[in-house]
Amino acid sequence: MKDLLPGGKSKDTVWPPSAEEVAASLPYDPALGKLQIKRLYFDKTDVTPGPSDPEVFADELNIQLYDPDSGHYWWQSFFVATPQGLAKILREKHWRYVYAPEILVLPRYDLEEVRRSVVSRILAD
Repeated sequence: MKDLLPGGKSKDTVWPPSAEEVAASLPYDPALGKLQIKRLYFDKTDVTPGPSDPEVFADELNIQLYDPDSGHYWWQSFFVATPQGLAKILREKHWRYVYAPEILVLPRYDLEEVRRSVVSRILAD
């Protein structure tokens, strides 16, 4: 392979974890009961390592859930952002407001905090 690249140098590609691998890596949460998070991913950002600046973040989170009792799978999505991420969107798009029916605003990007807030919203619905 290295003979195919200019200068005879090889560049290894490191792929981010898949949506299934991310979901499997999440800790068990007894609050969910038997419900399982099967897939978890953002539209534009890799869940891990996350955004380059955890203080400035805004992206759509997609979660596939599974109920083993019924065999039912379904998707839920949430717009996850930080205050600075929302401000950046407003500035860059020249919008006066952001409307998102399922929005979670956190002080900074932290996957565990995102997971906890999503679980609390799932249980509330």
